[in-house]
Amino acid sequence: MGESIIEVIPEYDLYESNEIINVSVYCYPNEPFKAYEFNIIFNNSLLNALSVDEGNIFNGFDTMFSNGTIDNENGTINTIYGLIIGSGNVTGNESLVNISFNTSHDYGVCNIDLLNAGITNETMYLSISVTNGSMVVAADWDINMDRLCNFQDLGAVGLVYGSDPFDGREDVNDDLVVNFQDLGAVGLDYGNSY
Repeated sequence: MGESIIEVIPEYDLYESNEIINVSVYCYPNEPFKAYEFNIIFNNSLLNALSVDEGNIFNGFDTMFSNGTIDNENGTINTIYGLIIGSGNVTGNESLVNISFNTSHDYGVCNIDLLNAGITNETMYLSISVTNGSMVVAADWDINMDRLCNFQDLGAVGLVYGSDPFDGREDVNDDLVVNFQDLGAVGLDYGNSY
């Protein structure tokens, strides 16, 4: 038989700073299995892990689940596992776990990688391949979130200049007013990309 696949799937590819995001770890089994385990490593300058919840792959079975140990200082979540108690196994494509993160005020590309991943049937580990996840946290000055600071970003701020109160990406410094400070913040990073 071929390999089963475990994949890290962010809800979206691009996020704003200080946003709650959800990431699922999915399993596409090639044969029946009843248990899984893995650790996670992530960029702690861009993400802060909030919670790990059991996915729905073992729905309908009695299970034992460990949501792991979150260590945001080192960017890890260790010892995540789940297993069906007693007889039974699954073959459907569903989520193993769902993880909530909060993005930081930093920006860039962030990988979420699985380490020491495994799935088992009643007697042995099964062959798997892992597809890690990746996402982008947009810079505050990247108003249109195209990963480049240019005239379009300045123009977006200019279109709502003077708006008060205002709660949108164009309010770069989050003071609820779009003014010269916001234009200046975008202007200082003009030409930057990530």
